[in-house]
Amino acid sequence: MKNAKWISSIFDNIPGVLLTVIYDLMNKGVIKIADKRIFYGGIAIIAAIISTGMAMFFFAQAKERVPQSEKTPSLLEGLKTIVHNRPVFLLMLSDLLGAFTLSTSQDNYFIDVLGYSTFFTLVELPSIPLCHISYTYVSWMRRRFSSRALWILSSNFDNFQKILTFALGCIGGTGKNGWYRSWKKMFMVMAPLDMARKSFWGVRNVVPQEITYEAIDYCEWKNGYRSEGMIIITKGLMSKIVRNTTSGLQSAILSAIGYSLKEGFGNQSDSTKFGIFMAAFLLPGVTGAFSIIPKLMYRLDGPEKEIMYQELMERRRSMERLKSYNKGKDDDTRGAE
Repeated sequence: MKNAKWISSIFDNIPGVLLTVIYDLMNKGVIKIADKRIFYGGIAIIAAIISTGMAMFFFAQAKERVPQSEKTPSLLEGLKTIVHNRPVFLLMLSDLLGAFTLSTSQDNYFIDVLGYSTFFTLVELPSIPLCHISYTYVSWMRRRFSSRALWILSSNFDNFQKILTFALGCIGGTGKNGWYRSWKKMFMVMAPLDMARKSFWGVRNVVPQEITYEAIDYCEWKNGYRSEGMIIITKGLMSKIVRNTTSGLQSAILSAIGYSLKEGFGNQSDSTKFGIFMAAFLLPGVTGAFSIIPKLMYRLDGPEKEIMYQELMERRRSMERLKSYNKGKDDDTRGAE
């Protein structure tokens, strides 16, 4: 899993980088595109074809991590499994609180305040080596820290980073002299913070997935059957519902701070520009921090975890022996006939 996450991290940002470069060149008049709707529509179609192709390739290659139960549990049993098993419930609650993060896109800040949609690409350049190096010491960190500690640190560093970025950006005031209005000063603020964030990138992409599998294994241990599909689908569906609901509030937030598309590129008022900065960093930093509460209550670690995996291993071996025995009996019966 660690290698798969590392390989995907190399390619997943390439389309976004290319599009922001093209967008800035269009705004600066360096390149001219006659029909922007056709241009963006063509890009969307190409991206959909590529992503669908990769998804189908994964579907063809993927294998079950653990053989699933032959008996499919009912929907009601699956939902009861989620609610009555503490690790899965806390995992889902953390996801829901994280999905409830209120914000506007940081792109609004980069474009309408700093004047460059490629600004964050520039910020990320110094941290690119750290992003990939961070995968090399994931195993070392897992040996020295609990999964819960790594989960809390890696998944909530973003919120701390956003709040600190807002605090430093307010130096100089909320008007034209504020640091948040200068791309050079904000680069000096955001680049080091992004380097610190990327130093946890490997842990962030590996440990939360392991926590999910751990919670699913806990359900199998307690209930005697796996509900992996039910848990993952329900968790993802509920998070998407919350995310779609909060994304609908973005226009309301932008309207509240006085943002108007009619003003054009970089022509928002001073108060609106500060509002854009606040909505892009302080608001998501504070609202996203609530997702740490369920993580602090997560307690599947230590002796209980060791006992769980030992008993699960013995149970799965017994099931495999039983299957082999039954298969042998069936073969003998067919041979006798």
